[in-house]
Amino acid sequence: MHNQAIEQEYLRFRDEGDLAALGAVFDRLAPGLLLVAGHVARDAALAEDLVQTTFLEAIRHADRFTPGRPLLPWLTGILVNHALKERRRARRPLDPARLRQTGEQLPPLEAAQANELAAAGVFLTGPMRAYR
Repeated sequence: MHNQAIEQEYLRFRDEGDLAALGAVFDRLAPGLLLVAGHVARDAALAEDLVQTTFLEAIRHADRFTPGRPLLPWLTGILVNHALKERRRARRPLDPARLRQTGEQLPPLEAAQANELAAAGVFLTGPMRAYR
């Protein structure tokens, strides 16, 4: 199926709600999008998630697609934007105070160990005694 036919399938989904047309678009374009996602994602699972998120966005915001323009670059842009958001989210520093459970009190020795680990950038969930 050539590119113009893919755009027509997508428009048929958008305008008529034709799920078979959306399935044809997915079957044709998902493998290529997965290759792109593999280059911008940190692992294969995230790459697959990015492709799924891309199609969810394409379903939710089908009205934003401009007829006459190529569909694949539009979808690729959605995918890359989500990959960039994920990278920014993954780079955010962890807040040790936010990670501690409210009301949790460690014995003094374990509290000191936890503070040393936190200062070194290592954060454990739950009391440290659970890791012995």
